Amino acid sequence: DQYGQLFVHDVQMMTKSGARVRLLRRSRAGLNQCLPDEHATDETTGSATPLLDPFSEDSLTRYFFHKKLKYVWNSDQQLFVKIEVFVDTPCSFFHHTAGLTESDAARHRVRFGENRVNIPLTPIPKLFAVKALHPFYLFQLFSVILWFNDEYEMYASCIVVISLLSLSLSVFETARTTYPSTRTCSYPGDVIEIPKGGCVMQCDAVLVSGNCIVNESMLTGESVPVLKTPLSAAESGPISTRDHNKNVLFCGTHVIQTRFKAGRVRAVVLRTGFATAKGEMVRSILFPKPIEFKFNKDIVHYLIVLSLFALAGFIYTIVLMLHRDYPVGKIMLRALDLITIIVPPALPAAMTVGIVFAQTRLRKANIFCIAPNTINISGGLNAVCFDKTGTLTEDGLDLWGVVPVEERRFQPQPGAAQSAVSIPSAGGMAVCHTLTRIRGELSGDPLDLKMFQGTRWVLEEPEQDDYRKFDQLVSTVVRPPGSEPVDNIDSIDPDRLPYQLGIIRQFPFSSSLQRMSVVARRLGADHFTAYVKGSPEMVQALSRPDSLPDRFSEQLLHYTRQGYRVLALAYKPLRVSYLK
Repeated sequence: DQYGQLFVHDVQMMTKSGARVRLLRRSRAGLNQCLPDEHATDETTGSATPLLDPFSEDSLTRYFFHKKLKYVWNSDQQLFVKIEVFVDTPCSFFHHTAGLTESDAARHRVRFGENRVNIPLTPIPKLFAVKALHPFYLFQLFSVILWFNDEYEMYASCIVVISLLSLSLSVFETARTTYPSTRTCSYPGDVIEIPKGGCVMQCDAVLVSGNCIVNESMLTGESVPVLKTPLSAAESGPISTRDHNKNVLFCGTHVIQTRFKAGRVRAVVLRTGFATAKGEMVRSILFPKPIEFKFNKDIVHYLIVLSLFALAGFIYTIVLMLHRDYPVGKIMLRALDLITIIVPPALPAAMTVGIVFAQTRLRKANIFCIAPNTINISGGLNAVCFDKTGTLTEDGLDLWGVVPVEERRFQPQPGAAQSAVSIPSAGGMAVCHTLTRIRGELSGDPLDLKMFQGTRWVLEEPEQDDYRKFDQLVSTVVRPPGSEPVDNIDSIDPDRLPYQLGIIRQFPFSSSLQRMSVVARRLGADHFTAYVKGSPEMVQALSRPDSLPDRFSEQLLHYTRQGYRVLALAYKPLRVSYLK
């Protein structure tokens, strides 16, 4: 693998219909006998090596599992390749697909397997055997046998009891932190509906209609819900979970709520099982990167030094007792007894008991340890460094001020957000975000939240059928403080309509693009307006040169040198028809 580790796997054979077969006999004439393997499972096989199987590629598929992922034989490349789906598939495909038929689902079940993150439960006897075969316990077994032969029955019995107790506790803790998995019957290509009340995703799926508010803390650790928008049908490039992460609902994340103006919120399944984002995280836990701790190397060096002393004592004892004519049996017993002092008899038990108590305390705090042996090493830490905002710094952000632009000139003194004299500036701050209301409370990115609160505008999200003010295009409305909601736009003179904005389409922030944007429409207006918020350098590059204020770079440098986080806003009227 990528870490230089070598693995050996049995290759399995399967018919196109999904029946697994095993090779019973290979003759020199090349005529082999294959029978259905009734006892084989997805990750267990029969015998022999089907790489030399004479059947045609149309009748049998050869495959194996490595780190929970399936690899199949590619006759063109003459090697095993990992099964992948939707490679170089254009984004427009997902808007036109109708889902899988029954025959398609049957084929996908054979190819991809069940949608489950299966972690097999290790039997207790096997766990006990693995723990007991640790070199420390094997050395202790040797010592106990020696002590029983040397009439140390009481001491040896105490060590046996302590060791069995520590082994049992260790196995018990390991078994308690292992849980079975759940499964769902969905396969790549299925079209699923996201319920209005939300759900926990059991697969990776790309959103094709409607918006979703998703809590991704299980995967990313970020507690702030994020907005997921539908994949653009006009995009010609291939689908990519990295580039289109704002359009993908990842397995294990919690969809808090959905919103769609008409119809249902739909998504197309991209990946299932261990190929999902949750599956990748579980695989990284099950098969972590091998780490060489200096602590372990020091233990080896320590034991080597002690072994040299024990060897010197072993040789000295043999020579001395031979010189005094002791029996050979007595000489070996006394000489080997010196070897047993290298490792204190109760050391493995003491370390195990300490680890077990540490695991118990961690579990009470809902912290589960997948590598108990690292607890002793972690106990030696005296400093921890974090690199995320909110750990070494205070939580959240504060809005210092707004620097509006008039006639290509910066205002001399920055003002508060709500007192910004430029209506486009205030409107841009009020609509250029991905905030939403969850159970009546505004929620979203802390920066967006602080900026919107600074404007003191009001955000409204109409009910499912309440779109009278802005037709069927608008899902969110923002209005200035003091402005009353408009129930019926037809009863108001167009010249006296209040200044309110409806958010039509949101394009969430992308770190690669260094910006986010929204398309909004003013109440009663006959055109749309695009607002952009992002890094000053990117907004400067996107803006018309004749609209940039003088000394833009100098003003930006002035604030950044003081440690402020500076964002830029820009807008553009869109003179296009509603149909476009």
